[in-house]
This record gives sequence, C-alpha cells and structure tokens, in this order.
Amino acid sequence: MDKPRILIIEDDEDVRAQMKWALNADYEVHLAEDRRTALEVLQREKPGVVTLDLGLPPSPSDTREGFLALSDLLQMDPHLKLLVITGQHQKESGMLAIGLGAFDFFSKPVNIDALKVVLDRAIHVQDLERGRRELLETDDPDSFEGIIGEEFDVGPPGVAIEVGSGWRLLGWGSDSRGEEKNPRQSLAHEFLR
Repeated sequence: MDKPRILIIEDDEDVRAQMKWALNADYEVHLAEDRRTALEVLQREKPGVVTLDLGLPPSPSDTREGFLALSDLLQMDPHLKLLVITGQHQKESGMLAIGLGAFDFFSKPVNIDALKVVLDRAIHVQDLERGRRELLETDDPDSFEGIIGEEFDVGPPGVAIEVGSGWRLLGWGSDSRGEEKNPRQSLAHEFLR
C-alpha cells in the first residue's frame, strides 16, 4: 500500500531533517524550505497534508511569509489539510491560521507522536471529504437504486414522515408550492447536511 504523501515546509534544515527522519516510516515525506519551493512541490507531488512553519524566509522572525504561503497553498489546492507550526508563544497566530483555513496548529517544539495522530486524522478527514465529493459528483438524482428497500404507504405526496433515528422520508409528488419533489434529491440533501 502506498504511504500518504506529506509536505514539510520548514526553513531550519536541522528541524526538516529531524521531522523527515521521524515521519518517513509512515509517510512519503517531501521537503521545502520556503514558499516558492513549497508551491513547486505541491504542484509536482500533490501531497494531501502539509506542515507549515509560519516563520519562513525572507523574514523568518515574523509570520508574514508563512501566512502568504498558507494562502497560496490553499488557493492552489482548497482541499489540502494544512497543519501550522508556530513559535512557542504564538498561539494567536495558530488560531488566526485556523480561521484562514488551516486544519490545526502546533507550537514548537512539536511532539512527534501528537503530530502523527493529527496527520492521520487529517488524512482520514480528507479521504471522507473526497468520498463525499465523489458521491455528489456521480449521484444520479433521478435513480432510485440503493434507496428503496421495501414498499409502504407514506401518505399523500409531499408529506415527510419519520422513519427512525431522526431520518425523514419524503413522499413523491408536489410540495406546498406545487413544485415536483424528487425523493432521492431530498434524501441526499438531508443525509449530506
């Protein structure tokens, strides 16, 4: 089985090497030391998850370049799971990064075991989201395949009834405005909300 691809963006060569050594057994690890290289690696290798140090050259002492990288990476791949790594006393930067689309953040020094847990969770969530997108893209709203189990009377057209555990089954027919209701679209909408 192929290992999940990750990209580590870190300007400190020693930290990059340590993270690669610690993660290489479980992941296909790619490295970048700055924003430009990170964008090239993202386009070429298409990793699903990225760790991003916010302090990147040309000004590693502040977070401007890191936030530019965050924006560029998510613009290039909106489904990317990005884990931000901040300095020890920069919790506010981590929270801001989450508000801008990052999946999670860590403060330095990073606990590798905790990082692996979050990397695995990010990969799992990304797989679920990919499956949902594929379902929405391939779903035929006019097909009843897979949603009909047995026949029973649901009452007049357009009526919703409870079928257990909070699920609603919508009857075929017109709604209160006289518009046709397709039960598959309604069920898919209820399920995917």
